[in-house]
Amino acid sequence: MSEAPRSILAARVTNIRARLIGHLLIILVLLVVMAIIYAASLSRLDQAIAVVEDAARGTLILTPDQQAAAFAELAEARQALRVVPLVWGSLLTLVIVGTTIITFYSIAHPLERITEVASALAAGQLDRRVDVEWVDEFGRLGDAFNEMADQIQASHAELEQRVLERTHAFQRQARQLRVSAVVGRAATSILDVDELLRTTVNLIRSEFNLYFAAIFLLDEAGEWMVLREAPGEVGQQLRAEGFRLALDDHSMVGWTAAHHQSRIALDVGEDATHFA
Repeated sequence: MSEAPRSILAARVTNIRARLIGHLLIILVLLVVMAIIYAASLSRLDQAIAVVEDAARGTLILTPDQQAAAFAELAEARQALRVVPLVWGSLLTLVIVGTTIITFYSIAHPLERITEVASALAAGQLDRRVDVEWVDEFGRLGDAFNEMADQIQASHAELEQRVLERTHAFQRQARQLRVSAVVGRAATSILDVDELLRTTVNLIRSEFNLYFAAIFLLDEAGEWMVLREAPGEVGQQLRAEGFRLALDDHSMVGWTAAHHQSRIALDVGEDATHFA
């Protein structure tokens, strides 16, 4: 894992700890308040019991109305003592459950979304991304994850392009070898030089889907490249005219023969050294 996701997760853990501490403080405050209220209810009950006991022992003389009020106070104190723990216990339970749900959802839901997208990426769905809906550390983690996915997709596309280029190169080499083999077989079976050159030109044009192909041979003086074979009426006319190119750098044919190197031009007309 890179440093950025690690720092984001560390910050997220710190944030979760802070939230948990805050929730624990709230629960502690509720417990303290409940204890205070319970103590007050218990004190009220003790006072009501003391009044009734004093009246029963005769140390405290009460009128009938006062006795009724004392018993009513005792009943209310007992009821309050039973209700306070129930109410505050229910409230405390709700707070604990709510805190647990919120904390779990804030952790589990983003991780579930990120895990789902990670599984999709592992399955080859490189266009899947995390829908970042959070503004906290998980939002930053989602952005970092999407950036990583973009890099993976770009690397995969580059790799596919390289594989495609290599495949085309291998296919081109295989085609060249096949044409070479065909030309080699033709050279052993065709004794006439002109027919052999014509067959070779036609094979090169058909196998490589070329518009034009020609064969030049060096003359006996070693100064000119003479056109020996070219297809079509243009080729026949050039051969009839004895078309030739000097062995120098003013033409691609002359340059190739002079330097004994191949030369490739994507646009012959714009190349500094062209056909004629």
